Amino acid sequence: MTRDRVETQNSLANGIYYTFGGVSIEQQIVERLSAIVMAGNMYFSDTNTRPTLKAKLIYDLLPEYGLTAQLRYRQYRDTNTNVVNNYFNPNDYNETMIAFGARKRIAGWILIGTAGVGRQTVNQDPSTTTQLYELAATSPVASNDYYFKTRAGYGKSAGFLCPNYFYRYIMEELIFLF
Repeated sequence: MTRDRVETQNSLANGIYYTFGGVSIEQQIVERLSAIVMAGNMYFSDTNTRPTLKAKLIYDLLPEYGLTAQLRYRQYRDTNTNVVNNYFNPNDYNETMIAFGARKRIAGWILIGTAGVGRQTVNQDPSTTTQLYELAATSPVASNDYYFKTRAGYGKSAGFLCPNYFYRYIMEELIFLF
C-alpha cells in the first residue's frame, strides 16, 4: 500500500492524492525464466479509481553478468474520466515493452540499469512509441541499520495533455531498518 500526491501542477494546486493497494506474485517458470504479475487499484481523492495490471517475463541472458531480457506489459483504465483535468486520465491505457536490464554487486553496492522501448495505446488512438531508461544504486547496509538508494531516469510515454509526454527524474532515499 502506498499513498502520495499526484505530481502535476493542477493536482498539487487542487490537493489531489492517491492511495494504491495491490498484490504481486513472482514465479520461476523454468531455469532462467521468471514471471511477475501485479494487480492493484489506485484510488484518487477526486473519486476516480484506476484498476491496474502489470506483468513481466524475465529471461536471464547472461546470469554471470546479471544481464536480463524482459517483456513488460501494463494496462489500466480510469473509472471516472469526467474529473477535472488534474492528471493523465484515459479511459484505457496499454503498454508493451521490450527491455534489457543489468544488475551487479560491487563492493556491497547494488547497481541496476534498465533500457526499454515499446508501443502504447491510449483509448482507441493509434499506437505510439514508449521508452524507459533508468539507473539505480543501493549502498551497503551501514552498521547502524540504514542504507541509501538513488535512482535517475528518463521516460517517454503518453501523458497529461499531450501524446508525447516525457519526464526525467532523480530520486533519493535514506532508509532506516527497524
